[in-house]
Amino acid sequence: MTLPGPPGALLAAALLGFALETAVVGECVRALAGRWVALWRGVDPIERFVLDLALGGAVVYGVAAVPLGLFGVPLLAGLPVIAAAGLAALWVRRRSVARAAIGRLASQLLRPAPLLVLATGLSVFAVELAPALGAATGNTFDSSLLTTYTALLIGHGSIPLSFHPYADPMILYPQGTTVWLGAAQLLLGLPAARTSVLVTPFFLALPPLSGFVLGRRMFGTDRGGVAVALVLGWLGPSTRSLVGGSNDFAVAFPFVLLVAAQSTVWMRDELPGWGDAVGFGVLVGYTAAINPVGAEWLIPAVLGIGLVGARRAVGDAVRWAGRWGAAVAASIVPVIPSLYVLVRGLGSPGYVPGAAGPPSPTPTGITWSQWVGSVDPFLFRPGDVALSPVPTLRAEIAVLLVLSAAALVLASGGSPLGAYLHRFRTWSLIAFASLVLWLLVLVAARSGVPGAVSVAPLSSGA
Repeated sequence: MTLPGPPGALLAAALLGFALETAVVGECVRALAGRWVALWRGVDPIERFVLDLALGGAVVYGVAAVPLGLFGVPLLAGLPVIAAAGLAALWVRRRSVARAAIGRLASQLLRPAPLLVLATGLSVFAVELAPALGAATGNTFDSSLLTTYTALLIGHGSIPLSFHPYADPMILYPQGTTVWLGAAQLLLGLPAARTSVLVTPFFLALPPLSGFVLGRRMFGTDRGGVAVALVLGWLGPSTRSLVGGSNDFAVAFPFVLLVAAQSTVWMRDELPGWGDAVGFGVLVGYTAAINPVGAEWLIPAVLGIGLVGARRAVGDAVRWAGRWGAAVAASIVPVIPSLYVLVRGLGSPGYVPGAAGPPSPTPTGITWSQWVGSVDPFLFRPGDVALSPVPTLRAEIAVLLVLSAAALVLASGGSPLGAYLHRFRTWSLIAFASLVLWLLVLVAARSGVPGAVSVAPLSSGA
């Protein structure tokens, strides 16, 4: 049976070209905003590419979020051209600086570690794309929803806030993934029913690159970055098992890794700049506009990092809290469409205007056993594939987790190993605690705690 869509080599080239076009848009934004956001200046080539992808995707999402019907082929095709022209104008004005910057980027990229990470990403891309070529569609539930959302986006020229004209209920779920799929469908001519399954492999190939960024920022060395990249690329399941539940997890995951890496700016003894706070918040908000599961724990984790990760006087702590508040405020902007639906739906089932009441009884939140399954990696039943679907790798990763946890806990802060692990130890423990506490809120919701019951429907974890 011949499935509609481009052949494998052509699709791979088209997806990479689509990514580069998006990155050009993001690079223009980064170049302009870098004057105020120091966090985005002077980054290495791999971080720069992932950051440019996120910023370019955020620009296209912003176009789609404005209810003016602007989302279409003319603007999508014109944005990279406008961005390239803007970058060319900047480079002409700063010719000597631009030439030095390009040379520096080339020398940074043509090193063994970045080349190995790029080769890993491309290899994972090939491995993930191969089975997608023979698949008629993705998992039935998500593919049907994403196909409908994308059709509404293309039909209206802006993010759909309801299923109109097909049904009355409004759409609370963030539409960042829909914008990526809609742009790819329009620019690459992908068949509607197969767009989600054909585009997702590209995002499955990004975690090694984002993992390299995370490792470099946490450990301060290329070796640390390569270790994280290789684990995400080949040893762990990355987001593969998550695609069985939701494509937007796969799309959001590499960008969540990026903002997790950049959250180290909050661990320094000096105060983050206002520009860094706002830029960080915008990126966190954009990940939430794709899938809220990252922002749910990252925003409170950053607060925890600020409380214990650096020593500050009371006055500095107040100013730090102001920066954190600015980041939270900036993170709200990308999810304004969902917040609009939420406000409209207060008092409606699931906060969705026009939705029918759920079958009774329909509990919200998660049970204690689900909580244990979410935080305990050492489950080895046939269906427990969170570590790896391959039993041998599952056992190997479990052993590595035990050894890594022992190193984090037992390594003395005065030893070379303790100094090497210090930043990651602080960050990972606070991030894990934030995630565990958030899941406990969902357990409280299942127990009927009023405040938790109100919050649970907004979580991907519920």
